[in-house]
Amino acid sequence: MTRTMNRTSMIRLGLSGLGAVGLACVEPCEEGACGELQTGLSSRGETDEGDLEDDSEAEDSGVESGPCHSTLECDSDQVCSMGECTEPDVLIDVEGADPDGIVEALELAGGGVTLIRVWPLLGWEGLLPYEGHSSAIVVSSEAKKIYIVGQPVGGALPRWSSSDGVLTISGAGNELSISRLKLIREGEGEGGGAVISVSSHASLFIEASAMYAEGEGWVAVKAASFAEMSAESSFFGADGDALVGVDDAVVNVAYSTVVGDGSLLQCSDGAYFSVVSSILVGGSDDVCIPPGDTAQNSTLELDDLAFFRDADSGDYHLSSSGIEKLIADVERHGDGPLTDIDGDPIQSPGYPGADQP
Repeated sequence: MTRTMNRTSMIRLGLSGLGAVGLACVEPCEEGACGELQTGLSSRGETDEGDLEDDSEAEDSGVESGPCHSTLECDSDQVCSMGECTEPDVLIDVEGADPDGIVEALELAGGGVTLIRVWPLLGWEGLLPYEGHSSAIVVSSEAKKIYIVGQPVGGALPRWSSSDGVLTISGAGNELSISRLKLIREGEGEGGGAVISVSSHASLFIEASAMYAEGEGWVAVKAASFAEMSAESSFFGADGDALVGVDDAVVNVAYSTVVGDGSLLQCSDGAYFSVVSSILVGGSDDVCIPPGDTAQNSTLELDDLAFFRDADSGDYHLSSSGIEKLIADVERHGDGPLTDIDGDPIQSPGYPGADQP
């Protein structure tokens, strides 16, 4: 007997390291409740007996929803859509034994709302995360609305890396939200790509995540061709330019930390940037400053990587000296997020950056 959630199709990838696809309990299984896993995709409204409920009954007995700003404010089996916590049409679990599970999960995402929950890859002892999910992903077909939410283990974010760009999303109607993930472009050598590329009218929202581009000429995020990228409470680092916008793209960054060896904000051909309550470090003199107030509300420019815990590896958590400087030099605004990049409650909201004291 397989227990499923009402009105939501579920898939679990990476069972026992075999890459199997099957139905499984989303909540912790009660003794004897899950039974034998069955290969396939469940239908919406399926009951324990395998019969389909009447659609009208499913509508009447829907889950509770509430107002939200972020998916991280919702239950783990819900997403924040149109300001409300709601069930997705499809829920996919990518477990820690399948390094390519994210690839298969994105291929299975349909035209409705899909929630993909990702766990860190685990070592043989099942205690410490190691390496990470590895693949370059492209979302460019039919209009999809996808939420990818990492499930930290022991405080470690699930890690997703590639020697090329990690994620590319393009095409009108494609919307992607990323939460609690660490995305890294690895490898030496010059290049011109980005950890994340969003283009052609697609939209991307990043929260409580970390992006780092290793290698000369690589950038953390590039938005192009009328695409829109928004980020909150996240780290962006690059050996090249940190954030790039071209061809009428829109980039909005709030309460984040941006570090780059090249330009921190690089824009051209009508692209627009807005940076609010963030920490900016490094960068050359050709930092993009479009018309209007680009850096607002206590955005802090630092000139010393010692203010971070381990900047060379893309860890932009504040060191003790960084915390002291932040508190001493910045006028706090009280309308910031209530949790930081680690999900820790913020006692005094409104300081800039993703890691707040």
